[in-house]
Order: sequence, then C-alpha cells, then structure tokens
Amino acid sequence: ILLQIGLTENESKLYLALLKLGEGTVDEIINITPVRRPTAYKVLRDLLDKGLVAELPGKPLRFRILPPEQTLDKMFREKVDEIKYLSETLPKSYTKFINEAQRIHSRAQSNVDIGRDIVVLKGMKSVVDIVARLENQTKNRIRLAAKTPFQSAEEIELINNEFEEMGFPESGKSLELRVICESSMLDVPGFIKLVRNIEIQNKYYHHLPHLPMEFSIYDDFGAILELNEKTEHNLENCKMIFIQNRQIIELLIEAFDSLWNKAKPVVIHNK
Repeated sequence: ILLQIGLTENESKLYLALLKLGEGTVDEIINITPVRRPTAYKVLRDLLDKGLVAELPGKPLRFRILPPEQTLDKMFREKVDEIKYLSETLPKSYTKFINEAQRIHSRAQSNVDIGRDIVVLKGMKSVVDIVARLENQTKNRIRLAAKTPFQSAEEIELINNEFEEMGFPESGKSLELRVICESSMLDVPGFIKLVRNIEIQNKYYHHLPHLPMEFSIYDDFGAILELNEKTEHNLENCKMIFIQNRQIIELLIEAFDSLWNKAKPVVIHNK
C-alpha cells in the first residue's frame, strides 16, 4: 500500500523499520532493514520532506515516526485526488496525443519518397508500406524477380499476413503481374500462398535456376531492390533500396525483360 500511495521501495522499507522502532538513529534503523547507510541518509531526508518522520536534535541524529493516521491519510487522499483527475483528463489527453502522433507519422511516411531518387528502407513494415503505395499507383504492369527465400516458415507467414491486410484497389485487378522466380521456390508452399494472395487477375510466372538479385518494378516510376546478403536476410533487419530514378528503372526493366525471355513459363493454379 505504501508503494501505491507514492513511496519508493527504500522509503517504504525505512518507514516500516522506523514504525517498529518508534524512533532511532540511522544505525538502529538500518540494523533491521537491508538499506545501506549512504542510501538511508538520503531516504530519511526524503521522508522528512514528505512529513512522515521528524528529526530529533542531538548527536547522533535520531528520527521519530509521526502519527500514521495523520501523515499517511494525507498522502492517501492526495493519491485518490490524483487518480480521479487522471481518470477525467487522461482519456482526452491520450486521444489528442494519438491523433497528433498519427498525423506526424503519416506526414513522415508521405515525405519518404518526395524529392529523392534513392531511399534505403529498413524493416519489413517500412517496405510493405512503400510497396502498398506503389501498387496503388501502378496502372499497367508489375515486374517481380524473386529469389529463394531465406525466411523461416513463421516469417513467410508474417509476410503473407501483411499482404492480406494490405489488399488491392479494384483498379489493381486489371494489372498485369510478371513474376520470375528461382526454380526452387516452386516447391515452397509459403511462396505459392504468397503469390495466390496477390489479387491481380493477369498473373504470369516464369522460373530460372538462379537469379542475380531480387527486385520489383512498378510501371516505369518506382522499383524496390533488395540489399541484404542471403545470410543476413530477416524481417527485422532487411534492407532494400527504393528507386525513383527513371534511368536506373529503365536499366532494371531491360534486365528483367532479358531474364523473362530466358526463363521457362510455369503455371501456378489459384485455389
């Protein structure tokens, strides 16, 4: 109860020790409590400031407990008043703070790609947010080159959940999606589920034994290029480059189309 009405742990220990003694020196008090002498002096001063104990003149100094029904009752009523005030004001203050925090966060997210040709993204959440915005802006074609995932089954499931929550606009269902994947990915159930969750009607898949890198291209205005070495790839620390430079995107399109022409077609049936 002492902690709940505002005393610290050490204040509570010394208060209870002095309550048993009635009055005593610092040495007498610390003999029945585990608080060290240097700490005890400071804590007793704090109890003095809170009006819970009195200091008696003389050498050595002695401290006396003051009537609990008076001193603790005052602290109890102050704590009750504080709780009542918070219960009345905190919900409104919290709502105001959350709205302002969300506004600042949204502004920061919307500014991530303004005036920058290349931005480094870290973490799956930031990547998914950018990908969602790119997909909403794409009108014609998405090109995706996907290497064999290093993620665990749990991580693949998390990516699936992110895409299921993200969804696609109605206009996105008329897009064309071209996916080049490494041949080994066709045996990964998590990958198959992932591509099925992409709600685009015109989906085409090719495969190659090996891809030099993993990237995606959205029409001719945006691209995402994976940075991580395969042994470093994970959801928390994944790093990717978000590209808006048109010349770089044109080079990526040429590279993708060249790989597409060399790759073998494959059919992934929807459920």
